[in-house]
Amino acid sequence: MSDTVRVPTPFLPNTSPPASPDTDYFQRSRRPLPMLVALLPLVLLVEFGLSWTPDGDATRVLARLQLQELLEFFTLAPVVVVHALGGLVVLVLLVQHVLEKRPWRVRPLDPPLLLLEGCIAAVPLLVVGAALLPVTTPLLAGASETSTALLETLVVASAAALSEELIFRMGGMSLIHWLTVDVLKLRASTGTTIAVVTTAVAFMLYHDPWSMNPQAATFIMVSGLYLGTLFAQRGFATAVLAHAAYDVIALT
Repeated sequence: MSDTVRVPTPFLPNTSPPASPDTDYFQRSRRPLPMLVALLPLVLLVEFGLSWTPDGDATRVLARLQLQELLEFFTLAPVVVVHALGGLVVLVLLVQHVLEKRPWRVRPLDPPLLLLEGCIAAVPLLVVGAALLPVTTPLLAGASETSTALLETLVVASAAALSEELIFRMGGMSLIHWLTVDVLKLRASTGTTIAVVTTAVAFMLYHDPWSMNPQAATFIMVSGLYLGTLFAQRGFATAVLAHAAYDVIALT
């Protein structure tokens, strides 16, 4: 990993000059606006799905509940708390886009290509999960292991992926990278490595590894390392989509 790698930090502007319109897909797709467009189907699915099934498994996804508890601490209106997840994802990516001062346009093929990339990026998780955990779904803390309805499966997977990647990768990795690189003046590659490993450990602890067998705990740690690396190399949207694609398949 070279020293030029920078973890996407949502609250800091990108000081590099804007890329030309001919920039390839792999650079364009790391920008916040294409990521937001690609993630909007998941955001809308969660928001409408929670309205259709207010007592479903998606309401018990642990990371989403923790976001709600944090907002309740600030005595925000109940409607804001209920829809906090989708609102935070949209707000963070919009703020990042505004700070980067890029044009408000997205190439039509970029969002579907991001969706495809996310599905492909889920394959390593599926392979490792099939080898270690043929009958469990450890990435869904707080949700039941099986869902009978396709809609419920999609809503649970989307809610888990959006909330966990928002907390651990977008929030946790960005904060650690800022502390290590911008404050402590470590090399960018060192800061990225520390961010990936630290949030992977936190991701494993969040899933309560003491309540599962060693293979499950190992899988969660490996998943955290993989998703953190994916976030650092390809951005927030790819990590979310890979996470969601894995969860959908694991739940079916």
